[in-house]
Amino acid sequence: MKISYITLIWLAISIFELTACHNLTENNNEQSYLQATDSERKQTDGFNSSLPKMNNQDNLDKKVNILEQSEQKQLQEDDFTISYKSMLIRKDTDPKELISRLGYGEGYEANNNGFVSGNGEFRRWNLSYPNYIDPEIRFIIFSEREVKDEEIMDGDSYLVGVSLESESDRFQTKRGIKVGDNREKIIQAYGRPSSMKGEILRYSVGGLHLQFRMDDKTEKVENIFIEYNMEKSVEQQKSADYIDDSEE
Repeated sequence: MKISYITLIWLAISIFELTACHNLTENNNEQSYLQATDSERKQTDGFNSSLPKMNNQDNLDKKVNILEQSEQKQLQEDDFTISYKSMLIRKDTDPKELISRLGYGEGYEANNNGFVSGNGEFRRWNLSYPNYIDPEIRFIIFSEREVKDEEIMDGDSYLVGVSLESESDRFQTKRGIKVGDNREKIIQAYGRPSSMKGEILRYSVGGLHLQFRMDDKTEKVENIFIEYNMEKSVEQQKSADYIDDSEE
């Protein structure tokens, strides 16, 4: 449960930072998911790289050495897919297919239908399995809102990203990394990160991003986030003068 709520807070901060960065660029990607997952979200080439801030110089030197000695490995789009309940999850996975095959996680209605943020035009929400109290996997979805039979409901929708929150071997990346693994195992599997900010290691290819958030005390992965359409969702919200109903 602890990891779940920390993840939501982390993702909220991430989207806030992305929006701020975007606005700064235009003048000289909104609060979203959770207002998501997760880091400043810029284009890969513009993502600021920095070493993690550590009080212990020995630990810092160790991390630097690991990165300096690692080589970049070629990544494919397949590296940004995962399997869940015999379903292959990828960027173009239809949220309606998820619901058709998996249903809604336990506690969906009690958790405001998975609501994260939104207004009358858009809704950012999540499907959490097996439940919303202690999820193992979370799908972040962005939906346009439409009126049907005088009722507002979800229209066109797409998958924003997937958050892996369980240490089970059933929830691992294509290269076998899961929550609880250490930094060395990540580097061995993926090589040098495309970018790094604080305790987040980020691998990017063609607009797809795979992020490993490390616990600065245990030095182990505490969350894995695969980002498919985060920037797209932020742009849509901004263009519609997005208002977060959750703040009212």
